[in-house]
Amino acid sequence: MHSIAIQPQFQLIVDPKYFEVLRSFGNVEEIFRKLIHDYTVEQVNQRIGKIKQELTTFEKKYGLPYQEFYHRVATDQEFLTQLNTAGLIWELDINAWEYCVEELTVWHGRLKDILQN
Repeated sequence: MHSIAIQPQFQLIVDPKYFEVLRSFGNVEEIFRKLIHDYTVEQVNQRIGKIKQELTTFEKKYGLPYQEFYHRVATDQEFLTQLNTAGLIWELDINAWEYCVEELTVWHGRLKDILQN
């Protein structure tokens, strides 16, 4: 078995059959750094995609983007009355919707950090 230090606090044990093949492609540590980078970017993009799907669901349900919905709930009594009359569970939805908006911002920030380094 071969050990590769990705960072001082992390070591990865690699089966010799993989290590020898990877070594034929170049510096094994660099290959693993690239694999970790690419995998992380892929996973973050998948998470962003799921959050965007959730946001789209809310936007279709209420016919508005979050910021406009929030503004209308806070300022438009007629709109609020329509929501309550329609029997929509908007109070629960707005909390989940807001969470999605915040999570999207967080994950975009993480992706930006990864791609800048």
